[in-house]
Amino acid sequence: MIDKLKEYNYTKLYIFLENNDKKFVKRLNSDEVIDVDEYQYKIVTSVTQKDHEGRKMHLIQYEDKKIGWIELEDSMQIFRFPAKSYQVIENKFQPNILNENMGMSKDFISHFKGKLLKIKSLVEFNDEIYFSVFIKTKFHGFHKAEYFDPLIEVEKEIEPEELNESLEFYKFSNLTQEESEVIDIDKLKVTAILKQNKIAKVLVNGSLSYWVDLSKLPKVNIAENNNSVIQSDIYYDDIIYSINDERNKTKEILKSVLSAKEFVSNKKKIPGVSSVSDQFKIEELNEELKRYKNDNLDLSRQVNKLYNENKLTIKRLEHQLAYKQRLEEQRDRYKSRMTLVEEKLRDLDEKYKNLKNSKK
Repeated sequence: MIDKLKEYNYTKLYIFLENNDKKFVKRLNSDEVIDVDEYQYKIVTSVTQKDHEGRKMHLIQYEDKKIGWIELEDSMQIFRFPAKSYQVIENKFQPNILNENMGMSKDFISHFKGKLLKIKSLVEFNDEIYFSVFIKTKFHGFHKAEYFDPLIEVEKEIEPEELNESLEFYKFSNLTQEESEVIDIDKLKVTAILKQNKIAKVLVNGSLSYWVDLSKLPKVNIAENNNSVIQSDIYYDDIIYSINDERNKTKEILKSVLSAKEFVSNKKKIPGVSSVSDQFKIEELNEELKRYKNDNLDLSRQVNKLYNENKLTIKRLEHQLAYKQRLEEQRDRYKSRMTLVEEKLRDLDEKYKNLKNSKK
């Protein structure tokens, strides 16, 4: 299944890392080449992939510029997913060589301390999982997953009489800016937990949201959470992320097309105003919109195909399990019959012995 997911043609992100002897080709079947050295450790986009002469070729784009085609052998794919909230574990955090290679050396911990961070993707580097870290919309590098404490959603009601009298309520997740007003608590619900940092988010009286010291609350049982990764899940998430991203781009282009058409329509009403260049821009936008629609259609078809294959696999598995269950039932019935036969044979043997003894 993983191999099938890897073969899907959709827009992917990579940290570019290839041998400097390799070259981009401007076009497939072209002799025009481009050096790779200036793109090492840059985040690039594989716009599309094609099988060419037995190799999987990627059309690479850096920022807004398409560079050319190349076979990616050592580059690291970035797997995207909907943003999740984490907090740094300060006593564990260490800088790493990956960010240095990417030209992102800075005092990360001073930026991360006490803040809720957004994790939007992961990459595997030196056999370890690294998270991409964002503060609001700004990217702050890749860091080991083990350095971060996930914000785990929970639903735990706590009775007011169970609360510690010294419990303090804070407005921020780093337990700063304590609530100065006295709160009359009718009900309290724990809604999220930072387990390793021992911080909880609570909802007071159904409307007031605060952060508290987890150690001052009655015990809240939560499932063990680790940063282990299921490969099939990260591929699925990345494909779905790409589909949604393309859809959003399509919507923006469509809005631009409609706005441009409306603008041109209004200019036509003004005598002496030429709209040739504007019409050309509309045609460009229409072409881009068409490309995005085709890309989305192709990707949707691939996802539907994968869904149907999974559905068929599950159905086959269900048939196999049902067959196994029938065999086990038959075995149990046969075993019961054999047990009954053995009991009857023992009875007959006993009767025969008794009859034989009576004749002596």
